Amino acid sequence: MEDKDSSNFCSNCGAPMRDSDTFCSSCGTTVGKSAASTQQYGNSKPKSKRLTIVVVLAAIWALIALAIGLYIILSTDALLAQFDSTPNFWDIWYDAGFTRGDMYGIFQMMGAIIAASGALAALTAILSAVKRFYILALIACILSSLLVITALIGIVGLIVAYLIYKAKDEFIVNKTV
Repeated sequence: MEDKDSSNFCSNCGAPMRDSDTFCSSCGTTVGKSAASTQQYGNSKPKSKRLTIVVVLAAIWALIALAIGLYIILSTDALLAQFDSTPNFWDIWYDAGFTRGDMYGIFQMMGAIIAASGALAALTAILSAVKRFYILALIACILSSLLVITALIGIVGLIVAYLIYKAKDEFIVNKTV
């Protein structure tokens, strides 16, 4: 039977521990070298590939959305000029009460919304890749999806948010003692 060293106590619950213990027999907190490296949600079980999928999908959307959003913002004049050659295009919009200036503003806002969605997707990808700040990653993903929910891609974003939710035990918790 091993003797308990009276100077070793669990940093989480205060229970006495042996030098050879790697986790507390009372509360299950990891101690020693492994405690310093990671402290995670849940128990230690094999990790899924959910976060890898999240990182890849969020990064792809981030690149696409940022490219499309910036393209729309930077080439609004050229896009509107293309409508000049479309018969009756401006007549329809003028009859609805929109001017060319209104359409310019709509294009600019649409580009900004798509780019913002891409920026939030990039944040989601980064936080998921480093496995930090689960709640922030989830919120960024949901907001990114809601910004473009009218497009089919918004639904894909909500699926990615669900994957983040299911992978919450893979995020590292910053536990202060």
